[in-house]
Amino acid sequence: QNFEKARETEQSVIFYEQSIAGGFLASLPYERLRVIYTKQKKYEKAIRVCKRYIEVLKMVETFWPQYPNIRQIPKYQEEIKKLSAKIKATK
Repeated sequence: QNFEKARETEQSVIFYEQSIAGGFLASLPYERLRVIYTKQKKYEKAIRVCKRYIEVLKMVETFWPQYPNIRQIPKYQEEIKKLSAKIKATK
């Protein structure tokens, strides 16, 4: 987040991408990447990020079903629908 505050978006993206590649559990890197990519109109990338977080949460659910962030799966599924609609609207 410090990179974002310093308006170093590309550094933020690199850091967040590394976090999600490693399956980071907390929602922060996924949420921030989704927001950044959406603002940049990189909807396909934002969808990829949402799908990745859903994938991570479903893996976690198999061994930690009480993990609170699992409740965020529907939110990210809805974001995918919204982003897909934006892609269709731009074609």
